[in-house]
Amino acid sequence: MKTINSRLIATNALLGITLFITCGYVYAYEDVPPAVPVEAVEAKTLPLPEPIRTQPIITKKQTVPEYKAEKQEQKNKNADSQKPNLLERLWQKIKTVAKSKSVEEQERPDQKKKKQKRKYKAPVIIIQPDTLETTVIEEKKAITESYLTRALMPVIPEEGSGFYVLELFTTQACPFCPKADAMMKTYSSLSHVIALSCHVDYFDVLYGSLSLSICSARQKRYESFLNGMPKYTPQMVVNGRYDAVGYLPDKMAKAFKQAHEYPVDLLTVIPQDKEQTNLPSYRVALPKRDNGNYHLWLIAYDQPNNLTIMDGANAGKKMVYYNVVSKAEFLGSWNGRPKEVTIETKIPENTKGFTILVQDIDTGAILMAGKNE
Repeated sequence: MKTINSRLIATNALLGITLFITCGYVYAYEDVPPAVPVEAVEAKTLPLPEPIRTQPIITKKQTVPEYKAEKQEQKNKNADSQKPNLLERLWQKIKTVAKSKSVEEQERPDQKKKKQKRKYKAPVIIIQPDTLETTVIEEKKAITESYLTRALMPVIPEEGSGFYVLELFTTQACPFCPKADAMMKTYSSLSHVIALSCHVDYFDVLYGSLSLSICSARQKRYESFLNGMPKYTPQMVVNGRYDAVGYLPDKMAKAFKQAHEYPVDLLTVIPQDKEQTNLPSYRVALPKRDNGNYHLWLIAYDQPNNLTIMDGANAGKKMVYYNVVSKAEFLGSWNGRPKEVTIETKIPENTKGFTILVQDIDTGAILMAGKNE
């Protein structure tokens, strides 16, 4: 009996396992399509499954910049939708201000004041059309004259601060020289200044020239002394040591300040009796100086020359030239020992006076000077 039961149980278990396997196989392959021949598979590749997209899809018609612009626009719309309405915010502000004013009026009813607006009336300016142009022209002219007066006003060294020898190297052909020539009027009238207007001949007019070759030679000599500066006009040389542009007051002031450290000693020129000689004679006493090599020069200068420039850059200009050099004579050398020198020379006509200069050969510095007018 026990044997029959065990056989029945084994049979039922085998039947159940067979049924389970059969049903599972049918369920798994019930949706499988019929078998495809190998030739068909090779001729036509089956489509691959579409991959999972982690980024937004961009169609062919929509480029990347367009997509970004669309996303930004959507963000802006979302931000605007979150902001409160402008009218609502304005209305809230109006209510807040009105409420605060009402509270202040309730707390301080006695201090309530009405503010009155000040009425400002602009002044009425009446301009006559016929006089406007004339007024503007006169004002411009006055401003220009005032500026030119200040710009061309010569710098005058203080009297008693030293003796100065000014040599202006100029020419009638130079367009900038008339400004410096005009300043010589002031310098020529000062008692502690010897002013010499030396016209060069390397840059000159063709008619009515006042130039001398010695003036060009002196300027060329200064070129090697003054730090190798090239020649130019108008060049003002002060005491043979410093130079400046002849019409610039600030440059002249600097040159005077520098020359003040090396003052020029004053020489006394004594006229001699004309009966003793056929030529005008003068006597100069040279005091003791350090041993060295010095040159003595006699330079004569004219009375003011009134003339009209005939040609060149300044053609047609009427000029007055002061202390124009008409003669330059080398008197000899000196070694610095005390000496009395007698000078006999022919002075040209129209001569205003002359000066005696003692100049260092090595440096070009003028150490002593005297004049006779």
